Amino acid sequence: MASKTAIKLPKPEYKSKMTVEEAIAGRRTRRNFSEQPLTINELSLLLWSGQGVTEERWKHRATPSAGALYPLSLYISIKTGGVQGLDAGLYRYVPEGHYLQVREDKDISASLVDVGYSQTFFAKSPICIVITSIPKKTTWKYGKRGTQYIHFEVGHVAENIQLLGEALGLSVGLVGAFQDDKVSELLKLREGEIPLYIIPVGRRVE
Repeated sequence: MASKTAIKLPKPEYKSKMTVEEAIAGRRTRRNFSEQPLTINELSLLLWSGQGVTEERWKHRATPSAGALYPLSLYISIKTGGVQGLDAGLYRYVPEGHYLQVREDKDISASLVDVGYSQTFFAKSPICIVITSIPKKTTWKYGKRGTQYIHFEVGHVAENIQLLGEALGLSVGLVGAFQDDKVSELLKLREGEIPLYIIPVGRRVE
């Protein structure tokens, strides 16, 4: 644990007991979660699968991006007791260096319910991953077409996270229904940054 504002994540372990084919066959959108916390290793793998650096020389990532411009970011809301060894709060994943940047040191899961049209599972899941985008990072080069490329990229990231969650035996939901402006305010997003997807993750209810 590096500091109060930067938390180094454990190195991802590139092994599982499930093949890619089995993960695809078993993939489902699940929104029922047990009260058991995730481990920091599981969180590390989930974030790495979505945006992690997989090649050090050119800094290529786990998901494709038009022009390797990488306009997306992952924010993580952790509820109280949601991840072993981590405090409740809001974090931003930094791929280069594989660490968490602390953004808010309080549980915002109930507030996510409020801005997410009262979808109560936001408060029940140990974590919610919010995918955001700064469109100008892509549209400066590709114009209006860049917006479409960003939508492709969001799908790549969400699918990777869902398949990795399946391999870990977790429940992973996919949510596009929320109030954009209020989510932006809650997460204190940067100028020109917009929320695109919310992914609640937790342990399955047996």
